[in-house]
Amino acid sequence: MNKFYLTFGQKSPFRNGYVLIVAVDYENARNLVEDIFGNKWSNLYDENVWGKEEAALFPSGQVGKTLYAN
Repeated sequence: MNKFYLTFGQKSPFRNGYVLIVAVDYENARNLVEDIFGNKWSNLYDENVWGKEEAALFPSGQVGKTLYAN
């Protein structure tokens, strides 16, 4: 399983945080995100891209519970 980090736009109440998604691949993660959030999100980062610099942009850290895709 891989980790993905979902972020939101500046108008979102979650703009300073991210949601952690655990999924087999990007496609499964994205499908889960679209099922739950529709088009009300900004970016979905792969764990290989997400680092300290990206995390620093979201000072609230993880918001909500970790979501798992089948």
